[in-house]
Amino acid sequence: MTWGEKPNSSGASGMVVTFSWFIFTVCCSLICITQSYIVHKAWRRRTNLFSSSSSLKPLLSDIPNSPPSFLLDGDFLNALPKTTAQHPRCAVYPTIDARYVDGCIPADLCDKIIEVVETGAVFQDEHTSKNKHSSLQLLSPTALTSYLLDAIKNHVPNTLEANEFHGRAKLHSINRRFRVYKYEGASKDTFYPHVDAGWFQAEERDGALVSLDEEDDDRLRGSRYSLLWYLNDGFKGGETNFYPVGTEKQDLVDDDSIIPVESIVPTKGGVLLFPQALSTEMMDWAEKNVCPHEGAEVTEGVKWIIRSDVIYQHEELDNVLYRYDDVVRETMKPYREKEEKEWGVYSPSFLEKIDCLYEPVMGAENLGYVLHSLIRFLKPRRVVEIGAGYTTLFILTALKENDAEMKRIAEATSKNRLRLLDYPWTVESVCEDWSRTHSKLVVIDNCEHQKETASSAVTIAAEMGLKDYIDFKVGDAFEANFEQESVDLLWCDFGVGARMVDFMKANWKSVRPGGYVVVHSSLTNKNTRMWVEMIRRGGGEAMTGVPEGTFEHISLLEPHKRFQNSITILQRRSEDYNEPLFSQYA
Repeated sequence: MTWGEKPNSSGASGMVVTFSWFIFTVCCSLICITQSYIVHKAWRRRTNLFSSSSSLKPLLSDIPNSPPSFLLDGDFLNALPKTTAQHPRCAVYPTIDARYVDGCIPADLCDKIIEVVETGAVFQDEHTSKNKHSSLQLLSPTALTSYLLDAIKNHVPNTLEANEFHGRAKLHSINRRFRVYKYEGASKDTFYPHVDAGWFQAEERDGALVSLDEEDDDRLRGSRYSLLWYLNDGFKGGETNFYPVGTEKQDLVDDDSIIPVESIVPTKGGVLLFPQALSTEMMDWAEKNVCPHEGAEVTEGVKWIIRSDVIYQHEELDNVLYRYDDVVRETMKPYREKEEKEWGVYSPSFLEKIDCLYEPVMGAENLGYVLHSLIRFLKPRRVVEIGAGYTTLFILTALKENDAEMKRIAEATSKNRLRLLDYPWTVESVCEDWSRTHSKLVVIDNCEHQKETASSAVTIAAEMGLKDYIDFKVGDAFEANFEQESVDLLWCDFGVGARMVDFMKANWKSVRPGGYVVVHSSLTNKNTRMWVEMIRRGGGEAMTGVPEGTFEHISLLEPHKRFQNSITILQRRSEDYNEPLFSQYA
């Protein structure tokens, strides 16, 4: 007979075969029952549940190699007296940025927690290279974490400002994931020096304790402070010691002269709060900048402690893409400082001071703001102005604002905080060049116009603290002699008219590649219009003063005015765009 064949029941041989088949079936059933029992026992061992407490419900855990996990029923809180901690005292330790709140939690609540876990579960022993103790996980009821938050909220920052690891964040909650540690003197239990890693908020899902990490909707919440809740005292040893930065277990073994920077002696109901590191990159930083701590060896008695986390809620846009936004905003947005608001081009005090420079015949009432915006945007270091007056103060103010902005950029860049994702926000070479000297405006004016305002502009510049930014020369623009490629922006406002070709021939090479020439009143007066038409048609150097194929141009008109109503902008550049490519889309 082969496997799967129905046995023949006729005759003696059939009876033997039938009996054999019966014995085989019974054996298979016993094996299945035994395997089911073994699997059931294995699951019981995994949850470590010997439930004599209705306050605990076993949970699976999504955290690898985690100790047994239980849901703590909130009903047990109802049986407690409605008490609060009496006169908690907070000690601050600036060296380690820690706070210890003595008497933070009522003693009867501490006792009840110990009673629940002692009678409701068996702990898992943890013996690793850095710790030796027993532990389990509790998912706390929200009533208990709310109680804890209310008890400690005055002892941690309500708001964390943005830094290189996270954006601005506000105090939100206490992590429901409690790690209960039991240190026994008989076993010399301890936890060697380490820096705490942070955790995301935890909750129950389908009978399991899960951590809401970056893949979940709650990714904007993460822990920033460790919370150690001491459930008892009366044992010997067990201090929480903080050591010098970089101290490890072997250091204490090799060198008994290393002493703690701070040592916290646990008291029943006390809560210790100190910074932790949530991300991998933050942990790398913390190990080089944060004092590690240890749970010193317990030599007698039993020490009970709960470790949880203080959760902060990041601003809605604080994700991987926008984490540095606060830093970028603080660095680059104009008029951040009080001083800037007082002398900025939109301030009443600025407009009042330059009012005497405005002459309608010059037509510069809107040009000041155009030039200010161009210079703020293009960041020229050396500007030349032919014909000074109303626009001079706008240019000087833009140069000063540029220098202030670039100083902020240099400071933020030196701290590695001015970033988009993992990339620097700014171009290093430009920022480095900027630090060598401040910007400068060279002004050339013959001061012969009947409505001349150049000399007054220089006086007002000095009164506004802009004297160091201006170099005023009385003279003829056609006699100016600039070094080649030394000018970033050349502003021509002196009625050159028919001599525009000669002026450009003499000065085009002084403009650096990528630099600009801006010419006033270029479209609606006949003399300059002829030059603009030749520029537009590619008339060549003989007709324009500018070699063909070395520039781009655009002309802008104030359509409501007849006179002094336009500008033409030339940029010195090759036919190809040779600006570097920094990104695919941004």
